[in-house]
Amino acid sequence: MTADNAPTHQPLPAIATSLNDADVIARLLSLSKKGKLAGFVPGGRGLFEAEAYGTMFDYRLVAHREKDHLRFEVKPVWKLPIIFGIVLVLAAGPGLWLTHSMMVTYFSWYTLSFLWTAVWYEILTIVPIPWYVRREWRRSRESAIEHARETIPRIEAALLAIPAAAKV
Repeated sequence: MTADNAPTHQPLPAIATSLNDADVIARLLSLSKKGKLAGFVPGGRGLFEAEAYGTMFDYRLVAHREKDHLRFEVKPVWKLPIIFGIVLVLAAGPGLWLTHSMMVTYFSWYTLSFLWTAVWYEILTIVPIPWYVRREWRRSRESAIEHARETIPRIEAALLAIPAAAKV
């Protein structure tokens, strides 16, 4: 962590390999079929992709071929963040109406109008959302990078393994 509490990340390790792309894919497909490389997909945004699980939002571990090594990066999967945003927007309106009706119904001392309820409701519910989303996004990215750091050695071991046909 730096002085402003921003996380500092070392780049993900690269893997040196003399295998061609087809052999890399074949070995990793075998690893995936054994259940040791979740979400493996040949192609995509690079040579291949695999899962990089985050705490709230998931990422994809994307491998790129650069001459004699593979370079890795994590990319967000946008499906859940978009759904999360839509749910937040759709829940705010009915929540305001429900809160105001409950306050008026159950508390005789509550005499504020709907507009004044909207003022304090918005302050308590909507204003903190950007900080919450930012914190969860950062946590998800950090845990996805941690998961990627656990996955890359498995990928490296599969690429360094001597195929059964080559053993004599």
